[in-house]
Amino acid sequence: MTVNYGLVVADASPLNRFRLLFRWKGSIWKAILAEFSLWSLCYLLLFILINFVLDVDSKNFMLMLAEKLNVVTKIDGMIFMLSFFVGAIVTRWTLALANIGFIDNLALTISYHLHGKLEKARMIRRNLIRYAIQAQLLVFRDVSTQVKKRFPSPSSMIEANFITDKELKMIDSYGDYSLPKYWMPILWAQHAIHRARNDGMFLSNNDADEIHKMFIEWRSRLSELGNMDWVPLPLVYPQLVVLVVNTYFIILLFARQPIFVGDSERDTIDLIAIILHTSLEFLFYVGWLRVAEALINPMGEDDDDFEMNWLLDRNLKTGLAIVDKGHDHVPTLEKDPHWDYEQPLLYAENTRPVNPLHGSAQENEHLNEEKNEKKISKMVPLEEPFESSFSSRRPSNAAFQSLPLKSGLSRFRELYGEISGSGLSASHQKSPTISQPHRVPSPSHSEQSKKDFSFFEDTFDELTPDQLTVSTQASVFAHYDGTSPVISRPGRTMSGTSRLEHINEEK
Repeated sequence: MTVNYGLVVADASPLNRFRLLFRWKGSIWKAILAEFSLWSLCYLLLFILINFVLDVDSKNFMLMLAEKLNVVTKIDGMIFMLSFFVGAIVTRWTLALANIGFIDNLALTISYHLHGKLEKARMIRRNLIRYAIQAQLLVFRDVSTQVKKRFPSPSSMIEANFITDKELKMIDSYGDYSLPKYWMPILWAQHAIHRARNDGMFLSNNDADEIHKMFIEWRSRLSELGNMDWVPLPLVYPQLVVLVVNTYFIILLFARQPIFVGDSERDTIDLIAIILHTSLEFLFYVGWLRVAEALINPMGEDDDDFEMNWLLDRNLKTGLAIVDKGHDHVPTLEKDPHWDYEQPLLYAENTRPVNPLHGSAQENEHLNEEKNEKKISKMVPLEEPFESSFSSRRPSNAAFQSLPLKSGLSRFRELYGEISGSGLSASHQKSPTISQPHRVPSPSHSEQSKKDFSFFEDTFDELTPDQLTVSTQASVFAHYDGTSPVISRPGRTMSGTSRLEHINEEK
């Protein structure tokens, strides 16, 4: 039976902590009591034998043996082994809990989609629930010892009113089929859904498909339980862990034996310290192992195992109540108490104070909206930083004024140097006034070249007519169209080399 201790730890107080420790049912004390008693008895008998029966030479031999064995016990690999083992077991336990199956979602889906007040519609709804429980019962009988003890034979399922004699005969009719027949009740449910669709009990085919999907999901969850029981953790894993833990404490029977060879007061203190330390080790390690053993099969008969029989009874009663008594048994729609105005929400007098949900920044007094509303003077946009390969080498306006306006590309090369895929050439990074041979960038130039030409355009946009030393005083723009630089004037558009020739002719 599952032990519920949630009420004990409802309040995080030291008193509840001790109340939790001293519970007996399902506790660590109950789990290790028999083994700890047997180990303590062996430890005591060996202590009496060594200190009160053996002679001095034998005591010295046992002392040397204890020192050698004590070195072996200092290996910490057992802690990691137990950690991984318990972690794997807890993962499987969580998966089993998620797949034991509660009928509520399936029953609510059937009640919502399958309509009809006639006896046939009611019969189909109820039988769909029964088929789902029958599939669950067939799986539980094979994976749970408590369910197997409740239903030791197929006829016991008939006596418990979970299955009819006719349905059991249909299951047994597959004489040459020796495999489990968990799928048969699901198959019956699918035929019942198909029959209800032919009789017009669904508003659309999508309603029947929704119920069908729920049954497939129900079967998948039951299949997970069967697979977990069929394929457990490899046997060598739990065998190795049990062997390591038991061997460790057998060695401790000799390694932690206090042998009286000197001052009696010192030996007494050593005796108390050794016994206390070894007992705590037994409690922690063996208790840890018992946790894993209790969780490795949560469908057994331990104190903390799942209540599989109760779940079957609960699913049958709840499922039939939802699709039968609860179907179309709803209150009439009417105005709620908060229709005209909001009613106060009341609490009992002994209710704890409510901590409202709000953001953590609301608790900061410096960021309070009411206090800082008058302090906010103006909201301005954030200026984005100018990122360009030419940002650190951009010439001043004086550089533009000192140079005559030549053809667009020649002027740019004098100002910035030759453009390549990686930016400026090394010879022009220091002096922008050195000219380079005329070269039109090819389409294979990188995206960096495109960004550089865009920068040229921005630069000439900032030049005023006074800064241009040509008579036309026209603005010259340069950009890159993917094949060649484009030099244009307002109102004119030319492409390729003809643009450069036209500009030179006008000049």
